[in-house]
Amino acid sequence: MSNTMKKTPNWDVINGELVREFCFKDYTLVILFANKVMEIAQAQKHHPEITISYNKVIVAIHEHDTASISDKCHRLAETVNALD
Repeated sequence: MSNTMKKTPNWDVINGELVREFCFKDYTLVILFANKVMEIAQAQKHHPEITISYNKVIVAIHEHDTASISDKCHRLAETVNALD
């Protein structure tokens, strides 16, 4: 298991980003979850890419200025994991 996966279980590294897909029963739950991610991102001052569809949310996290994955990215991913 890579060090990245130890820090952030259930996340994949894809194209230099931490990425995780969350699935839900319906669109209402999707939007509620996305709003919780937004609140966390605002509090941590680190804003992920959030892709929303009918029953899933894809969260992708990286440093926008350096196009890398930092400790700050891992902290955000760990906090988002706690919502699951």
